[in-house]
This record gives sequence, C-alpha cells and structure tokens, in this order.
Amino acid sequence: MNAAYDDVEVTVSREVLTAVKIGSNTVDAANYTFTPDESDGVLVIKKEYLATLEAGLTTFTLVTDVGNGTLKVTVVDSTPTADPAMATFDKNAAGAGYVDVESEIANGEISAVKNGAATVNPDNYTVVEGTLTIKKEYLATLTAGEKTFTIETDNGDCTIVITVVETASVLPISATYDLNAAGENHDDIDAVVSNGTVSAIKNGETTLTPTTHYTNTAGAITVLIAYLGTLTVGEYSLLIETDNGNCTIALTVEDTTE
Repeated sequence: MNAAYDDVEVTVSREVLTAVKIGSNTVDAANYTFTPDESDGVLVIKKEYLATLEAGLTTFTLVTDVGNGTLKVTVVDSTPTADPAMATFDKNAAGAGYVDVESEIANGEISAVKNGAATVNPDNYTVVEGTLTIKKEYLATLTAGEKTFTIETDNGDCTIVITVVETASVLPISATYDLNAAGENHDDIDAVVSNGTVSAIKNGETTLTPTTHYTNTAGAITVLIAYLGTLTVGEYSLLIETDNGNCTIALTVEDTTE
C-alpha cells in the first residue's frame, strides 16, 4: 500500500468543530473524527473517505462555534497503471499481430512480471524508462486464450490481459512458377493452410475457381498449372481467405525459355 494512503490529521485551535463541508455539501460525520481538547481539537479525515474523492485539490470548510476555517487537501492517485491494459497477440509468425506487446507502466518501478502464478523469466521481457515490452518469442510459446499478467512494482500491482490467438497461416509463403514447360518450376504449386478453413483464393481482383484453378483437401491446397499458365511474368500475391483470417503466398512467375 502506498505510504501516502493515510488519514489526514489537523489541529483545530481553540474551537469546537460543528461540521465539515465541501462546498455546500456536508461531509458525513462517519468520515471523520474530532477530538476536542482544553485548547486545541484534532480533526482526522479518514483515508477511506479521501480515497473516494477525485484527484485534485479539495477545499474543506471547517464549521466551528466561532467561525469557519478551510483545509485544502490535494488528492493524487499513485496507483500503478498499465497503458494499454489489454492487448492481442497472434501466434502466426506471418501475421500482423505477431509483435512484441508493449505497455507503459506508471507510478511504480517494476520488480517482477507474472503470468498467472508463474514468474516470467526476465529474459522474456524488457523494461526501459517505464515501458514494459513482453517479447513475441515468449508469447508465441503460450496456448491460445486470455492470459493475465500481473506487474509487480514497489508501489503495488497492476495487470495486463493479453489475448493470445492463432490466425490462419500458410506454408510455403512464397513460390515460383515457370512458364517454360521444360523448366524446373513448371508445375502445380502445393501449400498447406493451418488454423483456418479455406473459403476462397484470390489474385488481386480475380477470384480463383475451385477445381478448375485450384483444389483444396482439408487445407492442403494446390494451385493448378491450368491457372498459373494464364499469368504473365511478374510478381503476384495469392490471398487465401479463411474463417480465421487471411494469409498470402508471394508468387513469382518467370519464363526461363531461351
């Protein structure tokens, strides 16, 4: 607990306290105590009540039997925070979400990072000027699902929830087709799609026709010569659409005919 999270205690000199107000609102007497003395009284505003106030300057009016006084209390929130506190990581190394997860940790010096009850090896993350970076290579070892990371600091803990997913991927990610019938790469192109059911294959604006242009057997796709032979020399991107995201094959069409 932050040491600053404490009651506020002040001396009210030679007066009898009859009420405490914020603006026109009277503070419930359960939120403070006043102990009178022969000369001075001691007012204690309870920390539990102060914690309900918004951060910033609060002016209390102390109503006494001989007039009013003021007490100014500045409320700050030094609770450790993570920004962002939620993130998504894609285990698919070819996906856009296969990146380190970064979060700004405010109001505390990081002493440990835990995934559930397990302490994460410091080799799997870095901390630079308050920026926590959890490495993608470590995140890729986790199973799919929500993972709650507890960030322990010298000022309390905060959490980051990382949703680990695994979108569709394809291997190989690049291929070459040779228009030369005698060339080594004059053949169908085979690939395997993982973590997704193929719904379509596109080359730019052109949607390939199943059976005629390609075959698909439980994710094992074959782009047929019947389609590849209609292309001209150049670079293409075959987009494979699935129910779990899209993936691509970078296709090079060449002609080695002498």
